[in-house]
Amino acid sequence: MARRRQTKQTKNPEVKEEVEIKEDKGVNRNQFLDSLAKVKPGVSDKAIIEQSTHFIFDPDRIWSYNDEISVSHKFETGVTGAVVADKIFKLCGKIEDETIEIIQGESGIIIKGKNFETTLSVDAEIKLKKIEAPGINSKKWKKLPADFMEGVKLAFFSASTNMVKPELTCLLISEKEIYSTDTYRGTKYKMEEEFDGTFIIPAKIAVKLQNYNPTKMMEENNWLHFINKEGTVFSCRTYDAEYPEKALKKVFKTEGHQIILPESFSNVVDRASVLISEDFALDRTITISLAGDKIICSGKGIDGKYKETTKIDYDGEEIEVKVQPEFLNQILGKLEVVTIGESQLLFQGENFEHFMRLSG
Repeated sequence: MARRRQTKQTKNPEVKEEVEIKEDKGVNRNQFLDSLAKVKPGVSDKAIIEQSTHFIFDPDRIWSYNDEISVSHKFETGVTGAVVADKIFKLCGKIEDETIEIIQGESGIIIKGKNFETTLSVDAEIKLKKIEAPGINSKKWKKLPADFMEGVKLAFFSASTNMVKPELTCLLISEKEIYSTDTYRGTKYKMEEEFDGTFIIPAKIAVKLQNYNPTKMMEENNWLHFINKEGTVFSCRTYDAEYPEKALKKVFKTEGHQIILPESFSNVVDRASVLISEDFALDRTITISLAGDKIICSGKGIDGKYKETTKIDYDGEEIEVKVQPEFLNQILGKLEVVTIGESQLLFQGENFEHFMRLSG
């Protein structure tokens, strides 16, 4: 809401009084749409709970909640209520006006532009309980290391998807290290700075967190809260479970034959992954085999198969392991050496380690 000052004449002609008149300049449509996009991950496609498919408007903030995630972002609209998220998001994406007005109407929220006006039905009663987090300057927040999200991204693929052991579907952040494992694979990332505390975060939620680049976090009542420089608060549930940290640390002490992968191996991985049929990253795998002095990379799908052989300094037993190509290429730039133990491969870099159980 912008304001301009206007001078009016008083009864005494020698005295002039300045009065403040409100002038509504509207809001920038792109900034409004960007704010909606920021909180959209907390919106559910299905009505899991009442209003979980909605954007919730407070006069100075927009937020969402779907029982797992809640996201809020500061944006002044001056309106209150719950609006179906899909409708308002699509509409604002199609509007061409640079500036729009958002008004609290008697029958809904009114959005006006230069040549249009629309009224969106609004549930005036906000039924969802807001997940509260302290202000950005609160001392409850703990600073995250600058490379926190880099480590989290590298740990996605090692987390389990089996809810039999829900703690293994999470990433463990413990002081200076980030861990993940499904017992067949495991990842450890050493952060540049130490984090003051320990917590676990579901991997599927951490995937969404990467879009926010959080700088601080805090934990309260089984909820994790993250905040970034823009003041967007991303909150998610965590599990009150004990992560097998001690057992996991042991597998990163593998001893065995060490090899160095060819410099161009990432290109080989790319070629082998072309014919893979699966659409989802977690289902896409190629096969890496070591036999004699060769490393063989192969992939197949319904449209064909591919195999490429490269010379390597290795004279141990034949082994074979399946790996997701996108993940392998993500870590190849960080690798210095691969250790072949009795039952697993251990990929090692300066601040990164990843193990894979051998399948043969």
